Order: sequence, then C-alpha cells, then structure tokens
Amino acid sequence: MSSDLKDPAIQENHYHHFPLFGALIVFRYHMLQRRAWLDLASSLFIALSLIIIGFALKSYWGSDTEYTRNSVDALKAWMLYSLLLSSVLLPAVSAVLGAGAVPAAHEFEMTQSALLSRLKPLDLVLGRLFAALWPVISAVFALLTWWLCAQLYSHFIPATGKSYFLILIMHMLVIAAAALSGTLGFACSTRIRPGRAFVRGAVISAAYTLITMFSPLLFHAESLGIKNPILIIKVLLLLNPASAITECFGSEFDLLRHPGIYDHTSFHDYNFTTPSPIISLLLFILMAEACAIIASLRLRRAYR
Repeated sequence: MSSDLKDPAIQENHYHHFPLFGALIVFRYHMLQRRAWLDLASSLFIALSLIIIGFALKSYWGSDTEYTRNSVDALKAWMLYSLLLSSVLLPAVSAVLGAGAVPAAHEFEMTQSALLSRLKPLDLVLGRLFAALWPVISAVFALLTWWLCAQLYSHFIPATGKSYFLILIMHMLVIAAAALSGTLGFACSTRIRPGRAFVRGAVISAAYTLITMFSPLLFHAESLGIKNPILIIKVLLLLNPASAITECFGSEFDLLRHPGIYDHTSFHDYNFTTPSPIISLLLFILMAEACAIIASLRLRRAYR
C-alpha cells in the first residue's frame, strides 16, 4: 500500500483535530494516481460542451416566450439553459462515477490497511467520492467562472451583490445535486462484504436522478386518484434541481410553463408556492451527508 495513506499525522492521531483531514489525505492519494492533464481536459470538455449545447437550446427555445411571464435576456437565457442541461446530465454522470468509487474486491488489502491506519470509513467514502467526482465538480466551477466573468462584463443580471450570489447559488445547486447522486450511487454500490455492486449502485442512483428530474412529466394526480396533491407536488419540486435553478430567476422564468413541459404536466393546474432554492440546496446537502454516512457504515461492516 502507498505510504501516502500511512502518513505520520495519521499514525499519531493528530489529524482528528482537523475535520475531514483524513478525507483530504485519501483524496490526495487517489488524485496522485491519476494524470492531471486528463482531469483538466475532461473538465474543460464537459464545461465547453454544456456551454455550446446550452447556446443551441437557447437558440431553439429561448425566443419562444409564449408560456413565460416575461421575455429573458439572451445571455440570461443562455446561462439558464446551460444550467438546466447541467442539472440533468451531471447528476446522471455522477451516479455512475459514485458507484465506481467504491473499493473493488482486488483493493481489499489497501482498504483494510487504510482503516487500520486510523482512517475512518467516512474518510475513505468522502475522499474516494471527491476524487471520483472531481471532473464534474471542476467543470461546474469552470462554468461558474465563465458566467461570473460574463456578468462582470455585460451585467446581464442587474448589477448588484445579489446577482453574483444568485449565479453562485445556481451553480452550487448543480454541484449539490451531482454530489447527492454520487453519494447515493456509492451507498447503493457498497456490499456487506468486500467489493462493489457497480450496476446496482449506478442504476438506482441514475433512476432516482431521472425520476426526480422528470417528475413534472411523470406524476399525474388525476390518474392516481389523488384529490389534493399540492404537498406531493411541492416535495417533487423541492427535489428537482431544475425547478430550484429556475426559481432563482423569480417571475422571469416559469419551468412549468415552458413550451416543452406545459402541455405534458398538470402541476400548473394547482395553486401552490414553489419551494425556495435555498431549501432545495440544503436538502441536497443533508441527503448527500446521510448517504455518505450509510455508505461508511456499510464499508465498516464489509471490512471489519
């Protein structure tokens, strides 16, 4: 096993004074095993793809405002569609990456040695997950840098401190949704014995991601015989990162009245208030933490 995971700080138990220091050691170890240029190229490819495809979606849908409350600025619509695309694709990709981050059966000795060196199971889970999701996370930060520079130059959102905060929150929502899918994939991929159930973890996490994302199209209260589905609708929208992102725009963009959604959902037939994006962000973080704790408990049982 590499000496990186047998650092003197671990052996002397000093790292317990610093939260997540063990996870950072695991993250550093796995990042050193990879090629930095390949991670950088992957991140830039993801970010550029999202920007280009977002521009194409804006060109196709952005000019049609029949079902929106107000027309939106071109740059604002471009950012919106790139973020909506990110909220669909990146959590799905993270589901696969998270499921693959679980230690494989041939890594038994390395994993057990790491746990014997006073690293906690949660340190292994968080460190391996962060390393696996690094291309996705860094791609979102590249997107964030792009749109902050655009805002600084053109002020496509009214130039106040709140505008920069909104751009930050929308990108954090994408990262939190991706982290939730990754940790769910990791938790579902762990087994009660060494090794991983990659297909199970990837399928369950990807299914959760797609169901929550397309819930406005899949849930029809009338066909299910539900007379008052407002609470269910609010929960589904709370778990939907695309809804949280569009809610950051307030009254300028209504996801449920978008031309591609309006004719296929019944959500707009009911009178309710869309949940705050801050609540969605906090919920994603809490659910990701819960999945990470469950994964660490299953990992501890597998290598006890």
